[in-house]
Amino acid sequence: MKKIIFILLITLAIASCDLLFNQNSDSFTPVNDISISAIETTPFIKQGEIVTVGITLTNSGTSTVDEEFEISLSNQSEGVTIGNQSLASSLAPKDSIKVNYSWDTGNISTGTQTLVAKHTFKDDNAANDSLKSTVIVSKADSSDIAVSEIKLPNTIVKGNVVDVEVDVKNMGGKDIEETIVIALNDATDGTTIGTQQIEGGFPTGDSTTVTYSWDTQEASIGEHELSASHDFEDENTSNDARSTNVTITEAAVTDLAVSAIDAPAEATQGTDAEVSVTVENLGNLDTSEDVTVTLRDQTDGQQIASQSISGLEAEDSTVLTFTWDTEEASVGEHTLQASHNFEDENTGNDSRSTEIKITEAPVT
Repeated sequence: MKKIIFILLITLAIASCDLLFNQNSDSFTPVNDISISAIETTPFIKQGEIVTVGITLTNSGTSTVDEEFEISLSNQSEGVTIGNQSLASSLAPKDSIKVNYSWDTGNISTGTQTLVAKHTFKDDNAANDSLKSTVIVSKADSSDIAVSEIKLPNTIVKGNVVDVEVDVKNMGGKDIEETIVIALNDATDGTTIGTQQIEGGFPTGDSTTVTYSWDTQEASIGEHELSASHDFEDENTSNDARSTNVTITEAAVTDLAVSAIDAPAEATQGTDAEVSVTVENLGNLDTSEDVTVTLRDQTDGQQIASQSISGLEAEDSTVLTFTWDTEEASVGEHTLQASHNFEDENTGNDSRSTEIKITEAPVT
């Protein structure tokens, strides 16, 4: 009995340790967990600008946090602290709060700068206690035209025509008077979707959006990389182009076809002739409706028979066999036609014909 109790206690202890230390489980939610969920600022900055950097903190745990703690923002690239703030307000589970920092970029080097936000609250999940974001700083007196964003749906059905918006900004310190050409290319298929021009001057700090109409009828199925770039020779080539990915999917097609009809070359009048009809789903959608397949003697204007099939999965096929009693058939060449009654998007293959010769029965 003592041995059984001892084993039970050991089992309970192991289970308790598992609950305490197995925090990598998908179902585990930390009790105390303050996460830095976002860093928000403009991605392109002119040297000398004073910009606002917003830090969003979220209580991702299950308990309310009332303790005071600090949030710091630093420029990791230059090894300097931009600012520190104390958070003293209560933060309930799933609630968020945003703190803003003013960043003077007057003494910042040009190029890519990495900003790091972190907090000092000691919680149960250190993985989200900090967050990084990058910005590009350019010279105030330089010429710098940036392709800042490409906007379009993530997924497009092949054949649809969609608008692709490309945002362009004058990040430099000079007004631009020259015409700027922006090209949008499908790098995957190696095609140019279109070109647009910015004319009539482009003042420093201004932004504009150029829109392209993309007809995806000829685009290949799968993931595509679209790239937008300009032809202006500026002093910062790192932002002269930008890419994004989009997926082209197949259009939904319903297409039930009579793909084959087989009959003997000839049959003697009064005998039975077997005719096989193949029905195939050439579309990419399954069909679940009952479909009637009819075999007719076009020559004599007679319906031979009809059969039903209960739906057909995409790319599947089925073979129906008809027995034709030729007792009443006329002697000579006959055209047999098989057709179905399913309403699909391709009527050109809804029927198929074949020829058979009915010969006169020998006189006995």
